[in-house]
Amino acid sequence: MWSRNRSKSRFRRERLLLAGGLALLGLVGCDLITGTDPPEEARVELTGSGVESPIMMITSNSFLVGAGGPEDIFLRQADTAFVNVPFEQTFSMRETQQFLVRVPSPEDHDPRLAIRVFIDGDLSHTQEQVMDGGLLQYHFTRF
Repeated sequence: MWSRNRSKSRFRRERLLLAGGLALLGLVGCDLITGTDPPEEARVELTGSGVESPIMMITSNSFLVGAGGPEDIFLRQADTAFVNVPFEQTFSMRETQQFLVRVPSPEDHDPRLAIRVFIDGDLSHTQEQVMDGGLLQYHFTRF
């Protein structure tokens, strides 16, 4: 009987070790299996026509996406800048592995704007529209 309980205990311990190993593999496994490294940078290009003044641009690498998807984003920390078009800048993603850029429509005119976002040099998003109350927005979250 003692031997049987000992076997059960050993079997449980092996299952726990296997489950722990699988959980750890799940945390780091994507990088090991796919060979992809965490993203390091996001480059934003903003171009347009009919632009009469600097355009407001909001960027963040600290935000939460709610159950409503892209329309339900809570910015924990953000930077707001007024930029001249054309505009290009690279932003670090090393620490958070997420990035958001938002360009709201100017209040005093309706230019045609286009945005392109590159993650580690690869085109990840492109959008163009007349900004008559619209919004250019893109978010990237690795996890």
